[in-house]
Amino acid sequence: MMLMMKTHTCLLVIFLEHTARAKKIQFTEKYYANGNKFLTIFPDGTGQVLYPSGNLAVLIIENEQREFTCIVQEDRATTPAIQAVFNSSGKGTCYHPNGMVWLNMNRLGGLHSDENGNKVKQWKWTENPSSTSCTPFKPVFLSLSHNVGVRILEQERIFISFLAMGKQAKFNVGAKIQIKDTSNQPSIKSQLARNDLLLLASRIKIQTTFHKLYASLSFPSSKHLDSAKPPLYLISLSKKLASLCEKIKLEKKEWMFIKASIESCLDV
Repeated sequence: MMLMMKTHTCLLVIFLEHTARAKKIQFTEKYYANGNKFLTIFPDGTGQVLYPSGNLAVLIIENEQREFTCIVQEDRATTPAIQAVFNSSGKGTCYHPNGMVWLNMNRLGGLHSDENGNKVKQWKWTENPSSTSCTPFKPVFLSLSHNVGVRILEQERIFISFLAMGKQAKFNVGAKIQIKDTSNQPSIKSQLARNDLLLLASRIKIQTTFHKLYASLSFPSSKHLDSAKPPLYLISLSKKLASLCEKIKLEKKEWMFIKASIESCLDV
């Protein structure tokens, strides 16, 4: 982790990598001028950034395989929409305000779409002269909100920037992924279609978890929290996802992951 201080502006640059555990990270807390917490980073590399309102803006979590995931969400107190998800295995997705996929990437390349779902451009990280469907990568800049932006300069340099009230945090969520043989790899279009389903399942799981968390904080003494139904839009989205899974060939482990992610929304 690299920390840089500027007058009236705190610029914190954090590198989110699967090798982060091998590096010593110091526990860090930062606050806005009004006293509200701005950022917390733990020694294991996990952490969070908060909006001046106190709502969660960026969340960094780690799974049992020591893979990191960075989640960006909008400034709302209840059921905030997820704006972007990146992980340390080279996968990432950004969403338009209307919920459509804006950008989707994996270890092979990426797909940039407009707010109606139409393809803007598709690329491979490594240039292949024989490819006619993909163009060489060129930097991409997205503004998820007036506080959060995404800059994709290359596969290893993908930055999420957060700026509010003179405080700035920058996360490098890029990953160095080496593929020795791509002859047996699925096409980018097929791979991204499967990634769309997996990321949508992750999004549903995260929003379901947030919904339960908010319910627990709002009604801590309720005896019916475990039996509470998820929001209707999550139930509808889960049914749509299950229907899409029937049309795309998935590996068994992929289907098991999706099923586990949406089962609480289907079993109602």
